[in-house]
Amino acid sequence: MNKPVAAFTILFALFCHSSLGEGSAPWIGEDLHGGQCKGAGQGYGPYDYTQRARLSSKLKIVEKAHFTAAVESLTGGASTSKGPLADLDYTLRAFPNHHRALHSAIRYRLRLGKPIRHPQFSHVECYLQRAINYSPRDSVSLMLYGLYLHRLDEYDKALPVYTKAMDLNPRDLEIQYNLALLYTDLKDYDRAKVLADEIYKSRFPLEGLKNRLIDANYWPAESSPPRASSGS
Repeated sequence: MNKPVAAFTILFALFCHSSLGEGSAPWIGEDLHGGQCKGAGQGYGPYDYTQRARLSSKLKIVEKAHFTAAVESLTGGASTSKGPLADLDYTLRAFPNHHRALHSAIRYRLRLGKPIRHPQFSHVECYLQRAINYSPRDSVSLMLYGLYLHRLDEYDKALPVYTKAMDLNPRDLEIQYNLALLYTDLKDYDRAKVLADEIYKSRFPLEGLKNRLIDANYWPAESSPPRASSGS
């Protein structure tokens, strides 16, 4: 039998710990093939990336040693010559919701085109679930998880994640834009159009959503500037 009061207490405790940059960051959930998420134990940290201004000295230590420009761009490693994965893993274990490191991990997985098999790296979806569990009010981590699922064509899984991110930060245009793109993939053009109206009122620079709506006859073509990429 479910115990909502106890569940709320646990979530509240997680939020308090994460906002202070303390507590634990367990591996939770399952990978996309149904396996239990697991990874290396905790070393330095964990610290909440949304508190990075207050934790700047700790963040600097991690980024200087492990999240270098080469690691972020996926062109090389910092602590090893064998590539960026070990350094991404260290960065994400120290700062579970490090937005830029999560984005780099997503890009690596999408570029590879298949699940990552590496002794010092977990499945990308596991890092994302761990990040969200550690800092549940972080809308950017949720958006990144939604983006990851979306790019893997896991539309039904991406929708509630994007929606939760928007619930947390309803004014974030990037979240709105990615959710609207998902609606077009789901052929739900009415919802996509509602979001697009608000997005483009705010002079959002990307035209891909508008181009998709033009193609679906949900946006007047004459109001659109020359075509840009239709991707997200």
